[in-house]
Amino acid sequence: MTEPRRWKDSPDAPIGVRELLGAARPTRPIDRVVLERGASRVSAIASIPLAAALWPKLAAAVIGVSAIGLVAGVRATRTPDEVAIGNARVLASTPAPSSAATASPRDAVPAPEASLDRDAPVVAPPPSPVVATPQPVPEAPAAAAPSAETATPSTDATRPSASASPASTLAAELALLEGARGALARDPELALERIGAHRARFPRGTLSGERDVLEIDALRRAGRLGDARARAQAWLERDPTGFHAERLRAILGTLEEQSAEPR
Repeated sequence: MTEPRRWKDSPDAPIGVRELLGAARPTRPIDRVVLERGASRVSAIASIPLAAALWPKLAAAVIGVSAIGLVAGVRATRTPDEVAIGNARVLASTPAPSSAATASPRDAVPAPEASLDRDAPVVAPPPSPVVATPQPVPEAPAAAAPSAETATPSTDATRPSASASPASTLAAELALLEGARGALARDPELALERIGAHRARFPRGTLSGERDVLEIDALRRAGRLGDARARAQAWLERDPTGFHAERLRAILGTLEEQSAEPR
């Protein structure tokens, strides 16, 4: 039973996964100064007594209880001379116990009614003849409406042609290279055509390295051993420890075996 291989080291990994894993940055270790600073802060917090930590919460609770008692006391000492009018409370004047004192709450009540009467004309509905004036106006917007409706599709139609998103571009690259890889074993020439289509459409695409490796393998399978060997050796001389170096060496090994076979 063989041990599983990581996609980063396996030549059978899906297209694009090896390049993405190889381009990822390794996780940086935490600096020693940061670790020491964090340890000193933790030790400082741990040294605080429990009473000192609980004191702000106790003080806040005492202040809250005192405030509640103060409000209750104010409500308990409220004089019965307050009169509720709507959402407001009016304090009745309390001079000497006479007939004027008993009449003061009655005099205070009609005051809001007078104010309501003064405000009533403000909220009156507008007169109906105003609605009849805009009748000829809708004809002008009706003529301008088709131009606005026709302008909307034209602006929407130009949006997709502005620029393709990176996700759609990568998906198109993957589709072309997967088609070339599927035809690699049964029809190497068709694979080379699809690889050429990828190069014409995405000359500097994200998967250009994968495309070039597939092309070398397609040349080998098509019997063009010299071209495949020359391109693989030139690549390894230029980048001997690169991401595709292992696959290129495997292709070169297969080329040597094919060259050694009797014809």
